[in-house]
Amino acid sequence: MPRRAVRFRILSPERGFMTFDEIMGLKIEFVDNPEFNKTILTSAQMPEGKSVLPRVPKELPEELRHLYRVPLLTREQEIYLFQRMNCVKFLAAQLRVGLRPHYKSRIKYINLYLTEAVGIRNLIVESNLRLVVHFAKRFLGNIHDWISEGNLALIRAVELFDCGKGNKFSTYASYAIKNRLLNALRMMRRREKRYPIEDSNIEYLPDRIIGEAEKCASTREAKEIANKMLQTVSGRERDILVARYGLDGNDPMTLAEIGDIYGITKERVRQILKSLTLELRNALV
Repeated sequence: MPRRAVRFRILSPERGFMTFDEIMGLKIEFVDNPEFNKTILTSAQMPEGKSVLPRVPKELPEELRHLYRVPLLTREQEIYLFQRMNCVKFLAAQLRVGLRPHYKSRIKYINLYLTEAVGIRNLIVESNLRLVVHFAKRFLGNIHDWISEGNLALIRAVELFDCGKGNKFSTYASYAIKNRLLNALRMMRRREKRYPIEDSNIEYLPDRIIGEAEKCASTREAKEIANKMLQTVSGRERDILVARYGLDGNDPMTLAEIGDIYGITKERVRQILKSLTLELRNALV
């Protein structure tokens, strides 16, 4: 299972490498993979692929078009980069075991590994910025603010994504971005109600879009049952219910999209939902 990944500051010759104390203070976490024990992963080169640029939306402001200049990654390149990024974090963590201030060579390699991890993370983020723009355009107001918020979700998605499950990163990241933007919007609405501002220049997403949650369930009964289920389940089952019926205010997800996130088939998602529904109905009889 993926674990919360540490966000390393970008290292550069100008800023210098991290000291022994800084390294020991880091919480180095990574998505584990059995391939880490194979030397081929540490020496392999990124697969070649056709340089395909994402399509730039016609209505996109000129100052945002530079976000589309990084070529899209192929599936093979994506897998390699995620494996490599987590592998160098793994190597850094291994070198840190038993580290002492006078182990200058090990400190140097730890810095190099963590610097590489940041560089790879940034490359993956840059090649997927189009996802942030795609969702940020749906919100009224300053698109730059929404992009900044979406970028945070994208970075976190890169750090937590487990490519070993065979899922598409774009699906995983899209859900994370949508969720963060809608949560930010709801916080802004609550803040506005608590502290009304006259002549505000801030425009919010129309209520009809936030109200999409009303269309989440295929029937009113299904949504009613799902809401009651949330009180009795936790963990993955709860997350699946929320995603399927849009109970968190986001657009409802398809069985296939949910399956991609959790590394299971859409039929398995269907079975989980059916089982939970039957259990609750029996309990209510």
